[in-house]
Amino acid sequence: MENYVVLARFTYTYEYAVLKLLLDKAEILYYFKNEHFASILPINAIGNNGILLMVHQKDQKEAKQILEDFYTSDSPLKLI
Repeated sequence: MENYVVLARFTYTYEYAVLKLLLDKAEILYYFKNEHFASILPINAIGNNGILLMVHQKDQKEAKQILEDFYTSDSPLKLI
């Protein structure tokens, strides 16, 4: 998809479950490349650069801030 950039990389689908909720709440345009492939054949997703968080360029700055806030928070719901 045009105008989307890679913002983060994950190995397993459970790693970004909470992050999806935060991005949806902020109405950010995003998708996870290789998400379904990783559900079917998890080990192959690693060989295909993992699961990529693709964010629309216009939302890149806000999405990056959400990621940073999430990683630095004291929440027990951190990404693994």
